Amino acid sequence: MTDRENYLAVIRHEKPDSIPIYTKPARHSVGFLDEFEKGPAGGGLDGFGMPWIVNEMGPVPDERVHLIKDITRWREQVRFPDLDAIDWAAKAEKDSAGFDPENQVFEYGMGNGPFERLLDLMGYQELIYALLDEPEACHDFFDAYVEYRIKHINLVAKYYKYVDFITIYDDVAYQHGPFLTMEVYREFIKPAHTRINDAIKACGIIPINHCCGKAEQLIEDFIDEGAAAWTSLQPMNDIVSLQKKYGDKMVFIGGYDGNGRPGLIGTPEEERIAEIRRAIDTYAPHGSFILGNMIVSGSTPEETLKINAVLAGTAYALCKDYYKK
Repeated sequence: MTDRENYLAVIRHEKPDSIPIYTKPARHSVGFLDEFEKGPAGGGLDGFGMPWIVNEMGPVPDERVHLIKDITRWREQVRFPDLDAIDWAAKAEKDSAGFDPENQVFEYGMGNGPFERLLDLMGYQELIYALLDEPEACHDFFDAYVEYRIKHINLVAKYYKYVDFITIYDDVAYQHGPFLTMEVYREFIKPAHTRINDAIKACGIIPINHCCGKAEQLIEDFIDEGAAAWTSLQPMNDIVSLQKKYGDKMVFIGGYDGNGRPGLIGTPEEERIAEIRRAIDTYAPHGSFILGNMIVSGSTPEETLKINAVLAGTAYALCKDYYKK
């Protein structure tokens, strides 16, 4: 099988020859750093008017700035990106450069999701107050956000020739569990995710859910929402139990402990390679698994790129023909 065939076989819950890897050479990924979503390279305003800065983690919203100070007046305080002002034909041509349709899958990433976006605009404390005290205004914001995202999805479907997957990035959990109670998640976030995933599927594209953190208690909600896969699944979740119980309904992308020692600056290469082996040996036997989350940091951008290239090459060699062997 080609890398593309292996990847799609796993998404269909079939048995591949090799373990797919959530990086090159198998995956061509675009969209995640779109300027209207994450601000321009080096920092600046995104399409919502939110300022972004760049630190050692990459582009992040400036947490000192909260555009929405009163959720009941959000329409006066924040704008949505003008998607009609973008030359989508030119963007699609540029984003598709280098894509190999015979051997790669094409993924368009959309960040931030509904929870992350309102969190960026308000801050966590004010967001929680808003959800509890002004639910109608929060529903109004999320409805408007979903309409914006559906328009975005339809534009991608129209202008991008090759898209296999659209991933919505919405980190609704941290290291110890979800940011929200199950009741609040299901009232506000789940309906938004479901409408977005329905729009993706209506375009003939496969939806993928991105959520870092310990979100295992939301797995059935993620499935109900229509996501075909969950990335980037970190090992603070009981991944093996999830695979055994839900492996016929959900594909699990991740496994590598990128937020632990293997992802830190200065960690020896042999530790990082040992972590690749651990993830493969632990999760690959149970299927519905794509190795991912190999996020590592070097002391300089050049060192980070070099480390990632070494790990990707090592992982590719270890994953090649794993199931045939």
